Amino acid sequence: MNRSMPTILAMSLMLGACDLAVELPGDITAEELEQPEDLPLLVTSADGVFECAYQQYVLLSAQLVDEFNSGGSDGSYYIYDQREITPATSGYSSNGCPGGQLSGLYTPLSQARWFADSNLSRAQEAGSQDLVTRSAVVAGYAYTLFGEGFCSAAFDGGPEVMPPQILELAESRFSTAISGASGELQTLAYLGRARARLNLGNMAGAISDAERVPDGFAYYATRSSADNTRRNHLYGSNWIDRNIEVDVPFWNLEWQGVPDPRVELMHTGNFGRNGLTPEVLQTKYGDYDADIPVGRYAEALLIIAEAAGGQTAVDNINELHSRAGLPPFASDDATEIMNQVYEERRRELFLEGHRMNDMLRLNIPFPSGADRFNDRRYGNTTCFPLPDIERENNENIP
Repeated sequence: MNRSMPTILAMSLMLGACDLAVELPGDITAEELEQPEDLPLLVTSADGVFECAYQQYVLLSAQLVDEFNSGGSDGSYYIYDQREITPATSGYSSNGCPGGQLSGLYTPLSQARWFADSNLSRAQEAGSQDLVTRSAVVAGYAYTLFGEGFCSAAFDGGPEVMPPQILELAESRFSTAISGASGELQTLAYLGRARARLNLGNMAGAISDAERVPDGFAYYATRSSADNTRRNHLYGSNWIDRNIEVDVPFWNLEWQGVPDPRVELMHTGNFGRNGLTPEVLQTKYGDYDADIPVGRYAEALLIIAEAAGGQTAVDNINELHSRAGLPPFASDDATEIMNQVYEERRRELFLEGHRMNDMLRLNIPFPSGADRFNDRRYGNTTCFPLPDIERENNENIP
């Protein structure tokens, strides 16, 4: 969303030439750091906080489902791949973002959501439509990730909230962003609202919003190799550290005998750090600078396909096939068409943060039994839990 996340704190002490009796200032209050003129900087900073949290969600959810498999020798990687995350898992709940590939998730995403909502309120008070739009879009996507991937959440010391209610909050923020806005942020808000509405079962509303997304639209969470805090760790964990590998369900995907370039992989013939998991590299993110899609035209096509079904779905599938150089799909069977829509989502949106929600809302089975490579048994986690630390510090949660 933005190329950098600046944080500026300047302090000046003015000393007289001969008078060294300096009275030190007291604590700087939050109000002193949040003057109206600081709001653009705070909104830019919130964009950066969200970008980091968004990457963490994409990376960790990919391990929890069937996109990535752990190839690491460090047991901390297995807790995601083997679905052993619990409300007491401290790193997941409390670690900041980033500090490396295994940084936390609940705290970074909570910070991004709070930061965006706080800026939204201040932008509304200031009457700055541009900053309202930017803040509302970020808040909308933060709520969307909570609604799609978390078992429940709590906001601003309030009660525990379930996914449908969280997605309604996301829809509300996107509506705020859309009102009075224009350009790519308005388009992104329409796409975000279409995504929320699809999750909530509002098919007509999802179609109406997704149809506003033009061909070629794409919006990214930006990454940079300049600093570890901004590197693309989907690339780093997979290519450099060899701690995660692409999982078997995404190997050698074809359509009518033609390899699917949307899930192009590299099988090196080696093994990950654990010496057990085959080293299979994704090629979607080719370096630390690779940006991560937040929303793009292909997602809009798939939302319309799922919400409309029938020939519209077939046409949209074939638009995606044509772009990928794949043979066309043909069917007039409603069930077969919808199953193909789901398969297209799996391939087209690979490693973009959609798979976990799709598996949950479509009742797609999670891996069970023992992992085929390391013989570790899978746990029961299928959504990110509300951490104990939230329950213990929130008097409104029983």
